[in-house]
Amino acid sequence: MFNLFPEMHSSHYNDICSVSVDMTKGTQCMIHLMVNEEVFMSLPVPVATMVREDASNLVNLKTLLNDGCFIKYSHFNDVALIKQNINNLHLSHTVVNESILKKCCFENGSLGDVKITNSNVINSVFKNISFRSVKINNVNTHSLKFINCHFFNVDMIRVNFSKCLFHDCSMHGVGNDSNLLIVFYVQIMPDDFVMQLHRF
Repeated sequence: MFNLFPEMHSSHYNDICSVSVDMTKGTQCMIHLMVNEEVFMSLPVPVATMVREDASNLVNLKTLLNDGCFIKYSHFNDVALIKQNINNLHLSHTVVNESILKKCCFENGSLGDVKITNSNVINSVFKNISFRSVKINNVNTHSLKFINCHFFNVDMIRVNFSKCLFHDCSMHGVGNDSNLLIVFYVQIMPDDFVMQLHRF
């Protein structure tokens, strides 16, 4: 496992000016961090030994996603991830906007405090993934498979899962109100879908 952000003091996160990610080159993830000197010096050794461009204070980081990684406090905008098999990806406190996820397989990972907007997520498989406090707004979904996934406090607006398959999944606190919950239940109910709905 590779932890992108060490457990630094919370104020250090405010010093990270921007994060951009390009995941279109094979199975590697290129992450650009704009940081100040204090944050750079506090990064773990595997990152600190990477080449840094002093002029722009830019840290270039490459890691194989299949080795697993944690990504926190990031903003993915206009990212295309196509035909990738990714294991042990843990994404938290992150925004994904206007991005494409197509023909990918995610296994053994988690999304926590993640917002996904104005994106296309199609023909992909999610296996053993937990979704916690995830907000999905205006996302085109088609031909998705969720296997042994767990959903906790997921809010969805303008999302249709009618052509998606759910198998051995559990759901807790899905939607904002009972009407949305009922619509969501009707749309995603295939024959072999095992779902548990709990309202608190």
